Amino acid sequence: MMQDFSVEIHSVESQQVVQIISSPLINGNATITRVPDGSKFCLEPDAQKLLMVPFESQKELSPRRTDEEVQVARRLAMASSRIYISSNTNLSCILPTPWYLQADALLDANRVEEALALSSQASQEMDEMHSDAERLVHKFNYASNP
Repeated sequence: MMQDFSVEIHSVESQQVVQIISSPLINGNATITRVPDGSKFCLEPDAQKLLMVPFESQKELSPRRTDEEVQVARRLAMASSRIYISSNTNLSCILPTPWYLQADALLDANRVEEALALSSQASQEMDEMHSDAERLVHKFNYASNP
């Protein structure tokens, strides 16, 4: 937390500032704390993006099916946080914003090149995660088959 009560988020690898969070709720009495277990929260903008809607506009879903779709979207939009900011009157947590919501915001602001760069970076990270997951599966298979 900085002297102006903004919160700077740095990259672990490069130590560069990747995000600055400012809020009118963060004031002179604020403290930032990392807790061991944290909590899970539904990111409503994420849930709205994940909510499945009928392709045909005239097709209506039953109320039961609509409720099921909302529950699935909310479950998929869960994020966890272990970093809390507290003051005399507020308690907030810092949640990660999914890359596709960031890309949508960049596109809405007509910052197409930045959105494409973000998408490319996310694609590379997903490829690395897939490779790591595949490697882990092979290690487990090796360990479980003597």
